[in-house]
Amino acid sequence: MSDLKECINVNYILNGQLMPCEVFDPCHLTEGLSVYEVIRVIGGKFLFHEDHLERFDSTIKISGLTLTLSHLELTRDLYRLVEANHFIDGNVKLVCNYQGANLSCYMMYYVPHQYPSEKEYSEGVKLVSIRFVRKDPHKKIWRQEFREMVSRVTLTENAWDVLLVNEEGLVCEASKANIFFIRENILYTPPLALVLPGITRKYILTLCEQQFIRIQEENIQYNDLDSFDAVFITGTSPKVLPVSQIDHISFPANHMLTDTLIKEYNLLLDNL
Repeated sequence: MSDLKECINVNYILNGQLMPCEVFDPCHLTEGLSVYEVIRVIGGKFLFHEDHLERFDSTIKISGLTLTLSHLELTRDLYRLVEANHFIDGNVKLVCNYQGANLSCYMMYYVPHQYPSEKEYSEGVKLVSIRFVRKDPHKKIWRQEFREMVSRVTLTENAWDVLLVNEEGLVCEASKANIFFIRENILYTPPLALVLPGITRKYILTLCEQQFIRIQEENIQYNDLDSFDAVFITGTSPKVLPVSQIDHISFPANHMLTDTLIKEYNLLLDNL
């Protein structure tokens, strides 16, 4: 593990038992194969937690693994965790660790989060591209070496996140977010086959339909990025976040479509 603390706050859950964070063992995450989800907690409530649990189930299934815990049992433990940590807002990670085909343990705990500042929402953030192919993008599997590489690159380049570009020069996604481009008031985003099916992405597509915003899912070449008018990313932590720069290419942080979707997504969260 990196020097960054993985498990924060007071307590975490290991195999259904509340434990103090001081005894958290990162080997339960890094050894073997770890399927995970990160769910945001606001006001003691989990955002879209059923969507996250369904994606969690999907990753386990397409990985050829099994889990006997029901959504009801997982939800019960999630709320036990929040209560044990005094209903603190933040991000909670749900992990099932497998050794071979066998479930070794499951854990729930608060993790450090990176939420954008008001300035970053207003002025946008920087992404830096890397050539990287995420195998099986529909599987949310913990890859420690990938996370450490992303941390090194973003720190060196003073960037919010990396933008993954495959061997064909196609834009895929950020390391922890999906990406959208705007050209002539049409929204473009890479096809689902190339990206993790993001929960925020799903609701942005629904909001686009409700707001009569045209959207096209299609391959986007990195070399064509300068043809777009604006860019934003979506995810559990950033919500809807404007992008002001990708490598040497600059974009305006404010665009009518981006501003509309930020407003509508925040209204959606307020009404959950």
